[in-house]
Amino acid sequence: MLPPLGVADSKKGECYMFSIVALALAAPFASANAEVNPEVYNLIMAVQEDSQQYGSLRGRSPVTLEISGFMQTRFSYSNGGGLDTEHGFSVPRARLILSGNLYDWEYRVSGQWSDDSNTFDLKDAYAQGDLLGGTVRVGQFKSPFMREVLVLQQDTLMTDRSIIANTFGQGRSQGIQWSKDMGKLDFAAAYTDGFNTANGAGVQNGQAGTARLGYDVFDWCNVGAAISYNDLVTSD
Repeated sequence: MLPPLGVADSKKGECYMFSIVALALAAPFASANAEVNPEVYNLIMAVQEDSQQYGSLRGRSPVTLEISGFMQTRFSYSNGGGLDTEHGFSVPRARLILSGNLYDWEYRVSGQWSDDSNTFDLKDAYAQGDLLGGTVRVGQFKSPFMREVLVLQQDTLMTDRSIIANTFGQGRSQGIQWSKDMGKLDFAAAYTDGFNTANGAGVQNGQAGTARLGYDVFDWCNVGAAISYNDLVTSD
């Protein structure tokens, strides 16, 4: 194995790389029946073996980070019913998302600022990986219940979710979930602190068991059934 390339080995490293480049340029002009020089072959194998200890040379890294997000802005105007005229711009959502891989695990952490709350609140904060032929997820996430709530905000057809989703939707909670994608069918079950308990607000000793089975009728249509039992002890 070649020694790690450092400051003291920079010239030697340049020599290795120069040799590889020269061989690559000369290869198309070599005869198909030409014998490979054993010294050249050993050099190539040694460089390839040595490169495996450098993530940048392998072309992949066990730890990745992707920064993304989205923002919704709107202008509203109200004049009717005998009320004073109101108009102006607002930012209902401005979300920052950090996601990526941590060796064999995937992670996602997101936060959102809103005109409605004037605060920056934690949304998703979970890690997930393979377990028992499916995917296990731990942290803060949306329980597998109402499909409309499970769809990402930026993928919804309307700018806001329906009144039904905002009233009866599961929101986010903290817990553990196991899911499995079987092509047309998908299944998920979770044990959490209960519906709408993001960041542990307003609930003590709460718990909920939730499960959902879905079927993809088309690429854009999923039908399913869900069941959940919530035992919440609310606090002021």
